Amino acid sequence: MVLGLEFGASNITFVAFGNNILDIIQDPARMGEIFVLQQGVIPIQGNIKKAINILMDNLQTLNITHVGFSKNIGSISVNHIKDIEKLRNTFYSDYSTIIDIGAKNTKIYTFEGQKLSNIYTNGKCAAGSGSFIETMAERLDFSLPEFIKTALKTDEYASLSGRCAVFCESDIVHLFQKGITKDKIAHGITRVVALNVKTILENRPLGAKALFVGGVSQNQAVLCDLRKVFDKTQVDTIKIPFGALATVFSATEMNKQELKDILTKHFDKEVSFEYDKPLVLNNKHKSDSIESDEGEDDNICSLRLHPLHLIECRET
Repeated sequence: MVLGLEFGASNITFVAFGNNILDIIQDPARMGEIFVLQQGVIPIQGNIKKAINILMDNLQTLNITHVGFSKNIGSISVNHIKDIEKLRNTFYSDYSTIIDIGAKNTKIYTFEGQKLSNIYTNGKCAAGSGSFIETMAERLDFSLPEFIKTALKTDEYASLSGRCAVFCESDIVHLFQKGITKDKIAHGITRVVALNVKTILENRPLGAKALFVGGVSQNQAVLCDLRKVFDKTQVDTIKIPFGALATVFSATEMNKQELKDILTKHFDKEVSFEYDKPLVLNNKHKSDSIESDEGEDDNICSLRLHPLHLIECRET
């Protein structure tokens, strides 16, 4: 079994694949054969050691033979950007842009042919990220599924500042005072996330097709707003965690005990997990998991799994 591990700002995402994944990633025509044995998202919550213990508990029944990492762990050095490039070129080569929105960071990868041409990020500001959405949902007294469902209820949206969470919270207070309903505010927040992508790109086009990945990609309200903001681009997303799948391209032969030993030693002196700094490619630096709600409003958007693991969200 091959395990892919992605270490994010707030979570550890793991995906367990059958051993045949190592052969499948060499042949684009075999994408439909990818089989996920188990996957999950483990909140770090300021305690990486506890998160690792939970991870190992989840892996108890699995026979691990290879492990892929999204960051350097111990003596294992990886180039996650190169792995992302390989994954895109193997299975998603018709997408010229990859939008990756996680808990803290937004990264936008642009490609020219088979080459990764640039990476744009949100810098040090977490506005428009997963944590931003969670903060705003709490401000509206919603759980995340409730927030998503509410945002999908209306085509109307309130105007909000997307520059930072502080300004956005201030806007929400003023909107409440004006009697603006929560559904319009919630939709305004998800639209801010979509507009933030446009800001990071400095109004550059996404291209004909863009792939939306990262924890926030499973938020169907944000997905719909991305499609509305970039109405000339086909924006799709996938069910399999993209970053964890990418790690398979540099997977190292390793059993479960070896995995536990290397993670325990690597994080032995860490009391919390500090996320990686914004990615920079050629010095050109610019400016979790959310589960679908079973009771989503089918009159607004629908999610369905396609043969190539693409998720569609169409207005009806």
